[in-house]
Amino acid sequence: MQGERTRVSMLFTVTPTLTERLPEAEAKPDLGTYLFKNPKRGKEDSRLFVTYERGGLKSRFEPKECYLQTFALMKVAPDRFTVGLFMSAQVYADGEIYEVLRPDFMIMFTVKDGQATVEARSVSDELYVTGRRTKSARRSD
Repeated sequence: MQGERTRVSMLFTVTPTLTERLPEAEAKPDLGTYLFKNPKRGKEDSRLFVTYERGGLKSRFEPKECYLQTFALMKVAPDRFTVGLFMSAQVYADGEIYEVLRPDFMIMFTVKDGQATVEARSVSDELYVTGRRTKSARRSD
């Protein structure tokens, strides 16, 4: 904080309202590799990898997404997640999240006719991408 001629430093902490922790049994149905289709381009051109690590769902895109990199999927409702960003690979190792993209970026998992699918939507419910699971994943600690 800074006034006209006065500067004051403040240290504060915020109690998280969301957690990246999720029981493995709840995480298991969503694990795997999803092939993504961008509705604007109309073609499948990226993959989303969803794994269970350090007590929660972790994910990453391929090709690499410079902003998201490896991120946490934080449950906000049944089959609905938001993204928790790690500051860097070093912070990721310690498990500290510095930004949560709720409600800007929401990820929804569903199963239709035995096929696992995923959607990513914006705060205004705009569809960013859709995806289908191409293979299941195993837990990795």
